[in-house]
Amino acid sequence: MTEIPGYVYMKSGQQQSGSITQGDVISCSDEVLQLMKDLYPKPFAGYNESKSDNFLMVVSQTCDLYRSPNRQPKLEHFSLCLVRDFRRYLGRFVERKLFSKIGDFFLANDVDHDALLQHVQGIINNSNLKQNLFLPKHDIFESHMIALFSIKYAVRIDHYDAFLKNRVCSLTHEFQAKVGYLLADFYGRVATTDLLESGLTIGELHSLTAGLVKGANVRKVQFSEAIPKISAESLQDPTNEKELDAKIKEHELEILTKKRAEDLAPFKRAFQKSIRESTFEILGKLPEVSSLNIGDAELRKISNALEKGLLKISSFHESES
Repeated sequence: MTEIPGYVYMKSGQQQSGSITQGDVISCSDEVLQLMKDLYPKPFAGYNESKSDNFLMVVSQTCDLYRSPNRQPKLEHFSLCLVRDFRRYLGRFVERKLFSKIGDFFLANDVDHDALLQHVQGIINNSNLKQNLFLPKHDIFESHMIALFSIKYAVRIDHYDAFLKNRVCSLTHEFQAKVGYLLADFYGRVATTDLLESGLTIGELHSLTAGLVKGANVRKVQFSEAIPKISAESLQDPTNEKELDAKIKEHELEILTKKRAEDLAPFKRAFQKSIRESTFEILGKLPEVSSLNIGDAELRKISNALEKGLLKISSFHESES
């Protein structure tokens, strides 16, 4: 699968030293996780440091968080939101779409599948999200992640250093501004760099999007009427990807063949008439046939028989001899 560039992140060494900034991603180390469990025992009860998708994002404004030898942060508390594995987020989104399901796989018709591709492409390009921010894997995470602004927690400013120490990355200034815009829900727009401006081609973007959707176990079915048939047929193993893909192709081909036959039906009679006329004209011009002095009515019967494969040209030679 095409790799997504880390277009939202500051390069190493560009982070603001000594200060937390809006959009900073914090690793849930033992220290941070224990602190969050003490403050919010119920939401963080099942968390453990070994999980690879335990991260938080700072959502308070940078101007309130800035710290220097001559200045302390303006806040008594600062806020963080959850950052989670994008695969889990996408899986739950797909489940809410109520696609037909076989085992672990979802079947989507042509229109719904294309709409899902467009939605996912908008997510990974950070162009159509209202309450989330997509964070590409790059060199920072084990998999793509997503910040969930709707799930926020406040922490006293006394714990500032613990979170600063566990910062794993910072966003570029434009994406810090975008986080502020999304959180404030302004009626404006912050223009940010997208993936096409970050080195990906449109083909790679489409390929990447298709890979993510396929990774969520969504399978495209070209014709909606095939979905109930596929769902009704019990597969030997509902989790067998090859068997499901073969079944989809089988039903798509069956419906496509039927549709093409229906499309050609109006032309069938005209086509058959054209074939008969051509056969009749060709026969009439053959010297072997002309020498037999066959009338037009009889010649048409012979033409029809040839068309149906009931007579061979060799018969004329036998008659002539």
